Amino acid sequence: MPLDYANVPSATLKRVNSHVFVSAHDHTILPIRSSPSIIILFGWFNARLAHEKKYVDVLQALYPTATVVLVRIDASWLWNSQASREATLEPVAKILEQTRDAESKTSFRGVLLHVMSNGGGMQLLVLSKVLAKRTKASGMVPIAGPVALVLDSLPEGNGLRCMISVYTHQSKNPIAKYASVPLLAFFYSLFYISYGGPVMQEVRQYLHASHILPGFTDREAGPDVTPRLYVYSKTDKLTPTTEVLSHIRDARRLGLDVRTEVFEDTPHVSHARVDPKRYWNAVAKMWKEASQATPAKL
Repeated sequence: MPLDYANVPSATLKRVNSHVFVSAHDHTILPIRSSPSIIILFGWFNARLAHEKKYVDVLQALYPTATVVLVRIDASWLWNSQASREATLEPVAKILEQTRDAESKTSFRGVLLHVMSNGGGMQLLVLSKVLAKRTKASGMVPIAGPVALVLDSLPEGNGLRCMISVYTHQSKNPIAKYASVPLLAFFYSLFYISYGGPVMQEVRQYLHASHILPGFTDREAGPDVTPRLYVYSKTDKLTPTTEVLSHIRDARRLGLDVRTEVFEDTPHVSHARVDPKRYWNAVAKMWKEASQATPAKL
C-alpha cells in the first residue's frame, strides 16, 4: 500500500546530545533485507527540529526496521573547535560501528546517508573524519554493505555567499539585507581563518570521494558503487543550480554512480514538502537499486 505522506506515524526521537537524536526501529518486526540497517539524516543549517522530524517520520515509515539518526547543525558549528565538532558526532560513529558489529558481515544491510543542504554536508564531512580516525586506530577492515547518498540542495562552493544567503534570504528589506553583508563578510573571514581554509570547497571535494563512509564499503572489492542522488531546484536561491550541475558533471567524469531529480520551482530544501511522492519515490528507488547491486554489476 502506498505511503500516505500527510499522515505518517510520528517517530519517537531520543536525544543523545545537543545535535544528535535517534529514532530506534520497531524491534517487534523482523529485519527487512531490503531496508538499510541505519539511516543518517543530516539536517540543514538552523532548521527547526519539528521540520527535520518530518523527514525522520517518513524515513522511519519507509524503513521500519532501520535505526534513524538525526544530526543537526546550527551557528555554534562555525565557532566550535574541530575537536568539539568531532566529539559531538562520536555517538553517531559508535552507533554505526555497534550496529555493524552486532549484525556481522552476513546480516548488515547498509547505510543510507540523507544530506540536507550545505550545513548537512559539513556535518557529514565531520563524521567522515571521525570514522577515518576510529577505523585507523582499530585496524578494522571495512565491512561490505550498500551505502547510498542523497544530496538535497547541495553542494555550494562559495562559503561567503552561502553564509550571506543563510542569514539574509528571509529578509524582506533589501536595504537591511545589503547593509548586513559587510558584517557577515567580516564574520566569515574570522571563521575562514579559524577553520584553516574554505570548508565548502572541502565538502565538495569530499563528496567526490571514492568511498564516502570510512569503515564501510559498498562491496568487498572493485570500484566504488555508492549511488548519489542529487535533488535540486532550478530556482533555488540559496544553492545556485550552476554549483550543483558543476558537481554533477565532475562526479560523472570521475565515473561515480549519479542520479538526479530536478524540480522546476521548489524552494531550498522544500522539494519533499511540495511533491512528497516524487521525492520519496526517487529516494526509495535509489536505495532499492543500491541494496540489490552485486560485484558482478561493477
